[in-house]
Amino acid sequence: MDKTKLGISVTLLAAAIYFLGAISILPAFILAGYVLLFEGDSWLKKAAVRMAMVVITFGILSVFTGMLQDVFSVLNLTVGAILKKPVEVPLNLDKVLLTVINFTKNALLLVMGFKAFFFGTVQVPFIENSLDRNI
Repeated sequence: MDKTKLGISVTLLAAAIYFLGAISILPAFILAGYVLLFEGDSWLKKAAVRMAMVVITFGILSVFTGMLQDVFSVLNLTVGAILKKPVEVPLNLDKVLLTVINFTKNALLLVMGFKAFFFGTVQVPFIENSLDRNI
């Protein structure tokens, strides 16, 4: 089993990157940056980029979901003023979607972390295609 410059196994560091991605973004990106700058193992580098792409992709989905509330706020200002009735997001759909997005992101990162313990990867087609094109 290959060791990193920190003296721990490559699989343990990859799992730590994924788990940190589920717990807190800043330490995860710091650790991923360390891996990309100082470690030589290509599988570990791909794991770091894979974690970053998962976090960024789900972050973008969260932003778009948050914009749903903004769209209904604009509708409330225009249509709601004419109809004298507030226009709201039906059934708190934005909050439900945000919860689903966060749950899915954390579950995916946890599964990826557990797979990394055994030197495995979870194949997400969008992310794998992007990795193959850019790394």
